[in-house]
Amino acid sequence: MDLKNTRLKLIENKEGLASDETIMVFDDSDSPYKAIYSGPNIEYGHAIVSNVDGKLTMLYHAIDKTGELSAGKATVYLSKGRADAIEMQLDWQWLTGDLSAGISKWREVEI
Repeated sequence: MDLKNTRLKLIENKEGLASDETIMVFDDSDSPYKAIYSGPNIEYGHAIVSNVDGKLTMLYHAIDKTGELSAGKATVYLSKGRADAIEMQLDWQWLTGDLSAGISKWREVEI
């Protein structure tokens, strides 16, 4: 599965900063994949995803609406969902702040 030129919307995130209005847009890069994201709580975020032997790993950082910086890491799992849309699960952990962890789920939406 390829994240190149893909737009994903957050559909589930019980413990994180992002909300269900957060959008992540991947550019046309192959390796590594690169994305920007934003939403109601996030002014600007950037993510980079490496693919080493089929294992996808993400590092991300963001600035929230109050100006606070945060950074985290995630293991990325891709699958196909309804209407052949890409679905992405992130098993994430903050590297800053409280170091909490969680799972978020994303689904491809039209650009």
